[in-house]
Amino acid sequence: MCIKGVEDIRPLLEGLQQFNFDLPVDLAVRPQNEIFRNIRVVTQGLDALREHESIKDKLTGGIDLLMLDERQLIDEKTSIVVMVALASHFQNLEAVKQKYKAQVRRLCQENAWIRDELNSTQQQLRTAMQNIAQLEEENKRLKFMNSIKRFDEDLPELADKEGDQAEQQRPASDVHNSTLQELGFGDEQHLKLHLLLMMKFWLLVARML
Repeated sequence: MCIKGVEDIRPLLEGLQQFNFDLPVDLAVRPQNEIFRNIRVVTQGLDALREHESIKDKLTGGIDLLMLDERQLIDEKTSIVVMVALASHFQNLEAVKQKYKAQVRRLCQENAWIRDELNSTQQQLRTAMQNIAQLEEENKRLKFMNSIKRFDEDLPELADKEGDQAEQQRPASDVHNSTLQELGFGDEQHLKLHLLLMMKFWLLVARML
């Protein structure tokens, strides 16, 4: 808009007076150049204000963008931290898993070794029990043979003693027994001795068994 004179700006001045602007009374009589200069100053101020608002909007938008980018960076950093923590946790779990597997393998090996040792010990125990049974049987047999040997050694002495006692106790009038002895029959005392020795022998055998 181009202003050529005072008459052209009079409506503008009247409109400004309606808004209670404190204008000088002698505005109409001021030089036209001063009025134009003031209008240019006001126009420049408005342009500067408009530019300031534009810069402010740009800065505010930039701040919003920066805040959005910062939030995105924070979210990305949080995601990265979570992923790193999960990876570390999974690595720890894998290490613990491998440790437990190693312990299980070691326990299985120890269990197999203990089982082998138990089988070997049981076999040795069975062999020892068999040897003990054989030794007991051998001991019984040796005792039995020794008792028979002693019985054979004691038999003549017992027979002689019993014979002497029978001769001493034999009455002079026992003709019937001497007759039987002369005919080849053993006397009654010798028979009793033989039966007594046989009974002792079988009792000894029964005791050994």
